[in-house]
Amino acid sequence: MKIIIVSLFLIFICEAYSQKFAFIGDQRGATTATQQVSALIDSWNPELIVTSGDNFDLTQGTVDEQVGMFFHNYIYPYIGNFGDGDTVNRFFPTLGNHDLIGNGLDEYLSYFTLPGNERYYDFVNGNVHFYLINSNPNEIDGTDLQSIQAQWLQNNLLVATEQWKIICFHHSPYSSSIHGNNSWMDWPFQEWGATAVFAGHDHVYERIMKNNFPYFINGAGGANLYNFNTPIEGSIVRYNANYGAQLINAYSDSIVFKFININNEQIDSFTIIKQIETSSSYKSINNNILEVIKDGNFRYVKYSLDYNSDISIKIFNLFGKLIQEVIYFKKNKGVYIEKIIPQAKESVYIICLSINNKVIVSKKIF
Repeated sequence: MKIIIVSLFLIFICEAYSQKFAFIGDQRGATTATQQVSALIDSWNPELIVTSGDNFDLTQGTVDEQVGMFFHNYIYPYIGNFGDGDTVNRFFPTLGNHDLIGNGLDEYLSYFTLPGNERYYDFVNGNVHFYLINSNPNEIDGTDLQSIQAQWLQNNLLVATEQWKIICFHHSPYSSSIHGNNSWMDWPFQEWGATAVFAGHDHVYERIMKNNFPYFINGAGGANLYNFNTPIEGSIVRYNANYGAQLINAYSDSIVFKFININNEQIDSFTIIKQIETSSSYKSINNNILEVIKDGNFRYVKYSLDYNSDISIKIFNLFGKLIQEVIYFKKNKGVYIEKIIPQAKESVYIICLSINNKVIVSKKIF
């Protein structure tokens, strides 16, 4: 059984960091901050970049001067003046209100080569399905819940088979900053099967939780930063002290969203974990419990036994290093709590609980 445990664990490790994305918003204007944010993203070497809109403003220069200057290495085909571009497209923008100023829509459609009708579209990368929506009220296919665009999204989410489904658009349905809530975009994303919603428009970073569903506002890509108003219900993290971008790491059983500022300081980290179903028949028969309890700075593993059992608990980090191991022989029936060795920072760890050589594996944050 030890060989099987190792094999399972190696599968988890091989898939770690298999997909890496960057998310930015409101980077228009070719500011010093835009350059700093683009340098931060380059340091991550992401597979692709997704934006929440306001990529440019034609009153502040050309599209190429505000986009291509910083991100030409991700664009294909690239028709600008700042480099050779990429061999495949890895830059996926969303339409913001500033992108539409003047003949901005024509310039946008001419500059970028995107899927579908290009105003709103979807694409798949690995086990992540991205949906980029046009939230501008003048969208010809509409932005209300009964619109052609909304029905397109609902129908696509219904048949999507990817593990993670990310929705991106410009006008956030919820915000504690200057623009506030944009109610026309308050679609039932969670009910339709989405994983998370990303938006911009307000030049801040904010994470809002509604019914345990995350809404991210990331408009800190380069345009002048905004202040916050009174926090709305569900606002968990608010940040407007500096510019930055989000780094997204997608795994087969979890996805991690981090906001990092241009000083490379992590401001927020949020993880969604898909429950790993291992030894499910044993769990259903014996009703064993495995959970992590947080108590101040201490962490504990809690589990229960329906009868006397041989027990081992192994805790690994995502790089395969064994953090802690506990072994008991013929432990009596009951509920037990084991203290976990304190770690330097909160992260994702893999817990292997072996009960009479039957294994329960779970990913936990502590």
